[in-house]
Amino acid sequence: MAHLKHNFFVRPTLTVARELIGQRLVRIDTDGVKLAGIIVEAEAYIGTTDMACHARAGRTRRTEVMFGPAGIAYVYLT
Repeated sequence: MAHLKHNFFVRPTLTVARELIGQRLVRIDTDGVKLAGIIVEAEAYIGTTDMACHARAGRTRRTEVMFGPAGIAYVYLT
């Protein structure tokens, strides 16, 4: 599987979410250990007009990444 390039993410949110399913997510630790998994679920929100999206309340320190360039992950742990 090839690396996803930046232009993969610069598309409509719902398209990107659908096409992330089945992709492999890989992390290589500083000691060289490779961790990998297959994406089986994705949630997609459509910005400040989507009442379920954390960006709906505008820019905050926590949500700043949602207002930046495409391809950056926003991870919210509950």
